[in-house]
Amino acid sequence: MSKLNDPVLAHRATLTVLALVVFAIALNATGLFSPKVPTSAKVAHLIGLVPTAFFVAAIWMVSLAAKAIARGHAKEAVLARLTGRLGVCLFLGGLAFVFLQPLLLNVFVGRWSGYAVFDIPAITLGCLGVLLTLVAHILRHAADVRRELDEIL
Repeated sequence: MSKLNDPVLAHRATLTVLALVVFAIALNATGLFSPKVPTSAKVAHLIGLVPTAFFVAAIWMVSLAAKAIARGHAKEAVLARLTGRLGVCLFLGGLAFVFLQPLLLNVFVGRWSGYAVFDIPAITLGCLGVLLTLVAHILRHAADVRRELDEIL
């Protein structure tokens, strides 16, 4: 197995990316502790982190999948689960960015920005999430058929 296909290396690389993303989010959030920053700006920043939580969860799902493959779990089943979970995380992250974040800003900060923010990257991620969820269904079915064929043989 080449190093590029090594699941242990993939797990470690994904954890490194996850750690760097969480560290960057923490650095970006340092203004939350400053007494000079108004409360409305702090609340708006926290609301801005809602979609980020879904995207960080997507990175975490990739890490869990690489770890499961490294432990010897069936690749087809792990990839089907990963694809489904990743799709849900990306869809919910895009949905939260486009619809939930403006709603929360309106409710808690009083900043009216419309009913939705039509951010093309967030909408694209949401669409990819839906596509990945559909692909996960196909992968699950293929894994079931393969398992059934393996039992016959």
